[in-house]
Amino acid sequence: MNKNVLICLNHFDIGGLETAVLNQTKELISRGYKVVILAKEGIYSDIARKEGAICIDFEFEMQDRI
Repeated sequence: MNKNVLICLNHFDIGGLETAVLNQTKELISRGYKVVILAKEGIYSDIARKEGAICIDFEFEMQDRI
C-alpha cells in the first residue's frame, strides 16, 4: 500500500502554520509516508527536503471569484 500525503499551503516560510506543517512532515516521514508539499518556496522548504519531503514550488493565484 502506498502512503502518500499532499500538503498545500500558500507560502512555506517562517510562521505558526508553517512550523506545524514542518513538524507534521517530519512525523509523517518517520512513519513511512511519502510527503509532498505544494507551496511557494520559503525558508522551511530546504529543511523539509533534508527530512525527505518533496517540495514543489507553486504559487496559488489569488482571485476574487467563485
